[in-house]
Amino acid sequence: MALEEYNRKRNFTNTPEPSSSDASEKNSGFRFVLQRHEARNLHYDLRLEINGTLKSWAVPKGPSLIAGEQRLAVHTEDHPIAYLQFSGEIPKGNYGAGNMQIWDSGTFALRNKETSQEYINKQYTAGKLKITFDGELLKGAFSLVKTDEKHWLLIKSKDQFVSKLPVEEWHAGKMSEGTISENGNDFPDYIQPMLAKLHSGFFEDDDWFYELKYDGFRAIADTRDSHSRLYSRNKQDFSKNFPEVFQALQDIPFPAVLDGEIVALDSQGSIRFHLMKDPKATKLYYIFDVLYLNGFDVRSLPLEERRAFLLQAIPEKHAVIKISDFKEVSGTALFERVKQQNLEGIIAKKKSGSYVDGKRSAKWLKIKLINQQAFVVGGYTLPQGGRTGIGALLLGTYKEEQLHFHGHCGSGLGEEAVNSLLKVLKPLASPESPFFEAVKPNHTVKWVSPKLVVQVKFSEITPSGALRHPVFLDIRDDKNPDEIALLLPVTHKAAEAKGAMKIHPSITNPNKIYFPDIPLKKHELIDYYQSV
Repeated sequence: MALEEYNRKRNFTNTPEPSSSDASEKNSGFRFVLQRHEARNLHYDLRLEINGTLKSWAVPKGPSLIAGEQRLAVHTEDHPIAYLQFSGEIPKGNYGAGNMQIWDSGTFALRNKETSQEYINKQYTAGKLKITFDGELLKGAFSLVKTDEKHWLLIKSKDQFVSKLPVEEWHAGKMSEGTISENGNDFPDYIQPMLAKLHSGFFEDDDWFYELKYDGFRAIADTRDSHSRLYSRNKQDFSKNFPEVFQALQDIPFPAVLDGEIVALDSQGSIRFHLMKDPKATKLYYIFDVLYLNGFDVRSLPLEERRAFLLQAIPEKHAVIKISDFKEVSGTALFERVKQQNLEGIIAKKKSGSYVDGKRSAKWLKIKLINQQAFVVGGYTLPQGGRTGIGALLLGTYKEEQLHFHGHCGSGLGEEAVNSLLKVLKPLASPESPFFEAVKPNHTVKWVSPKLVVQVKFSEITPSGALRHPVFLDIRDDKNPDEIALLLPVTHKAAEAKGAMKIHPSITNPNKIYFPDIPLKKHELIDYYQSV
């Protein structure tokens, strides 16, 4: 049965996805749907109606409209025809959990004008489809070419529909490129902030801004009506947590949506993450981007222009609201300041870059001096010697919906921290390990459901993925556990999106499975990149 794998992967009492027995949609022609899928990693699902089912490919970077550009398309299980209309939230714990939107839909045709389902099925089986899309956004000629059992290439052909607009900006592309959207009233109620990629070292480039990496809580401020909002990445209301910041938003003279970081200061005026939950500590809101201003959506504008708007919108020398410290030409002085003050690092931002909601973009690069990030707690060991309550936390991050182990963290667990942790961890007790690997704890362990996120600093990550010298900093209730992934460094050339990828011939663990649902092993992925 063509939909056997689709059914096996889903429990239809727990997911709103259509079952294969749903007869509301029948096979009626050559239709397609392109769905934006915010699962563990954002990707696009392309589905073609062929021979009674939807043949499906996961396209990690989305289709390209640049003539000749090749995009990896990973073949997945067939879906029922009713999936052409599916959009919504797939609940946590289900296969493919996350939000799915219909990005575009329409019809497609073979370029040789053949119209029989039998013929197109033959072309699909042969692994070479030459088709023309007729959607609202996805238009023109493409080729889908099979390279091996699971991997295909989606290639745009040269025609009148070529464009350099990235898939994330297709909807915005209905207006002229490089202009402010006058459709500001349709701005979303909640914004998922743009994220930075980790960079392997400091670099100098006149095309980039350099900014302090603030060690606090990321926060979106929305002052578009009389009831201002201040919220976290996971939509947590910050108005009661940080009342001084929330109150200060009333001083912004224009309706705006702003992106920034709330920080806490010690008595010497230095930023200290561990004081974020101390109500007596001074709190500041450092704003580094504006997304909406006085009726206009400005996300598609270059950062340079958004920065100019920001300088006009924020009151000067405000006691609570500050504009982040940018260096325009050289980041060297800022980098030296970071080292002297023992701060976490800096962020490099491409001057020409637009703002892309919820995406970890190479237009923003995180350059760290002190390594720290969020981890998910999968268990804790019982105390030994003079310790009480907790010996060490067992930490992990997610990759392809699997929680991977990164070692133990016992440093930083003072009495107050242990008491706070146990209040959360005890109700999460679980009979089995949540980690993908077989974990051998160094002492008796209590497993927990992976619901708690903590911030940890460390000296480095070993090739096996273990943290060296980890130190617990605080609980992060402003982050969702399923969004916690290991931040791996990129290079400056990768950030520029130029040049070929270089694969080192000596790799560790070549049989490691990267994508369990396919499944795809490390050496197979490298073989694919080398073949391209």
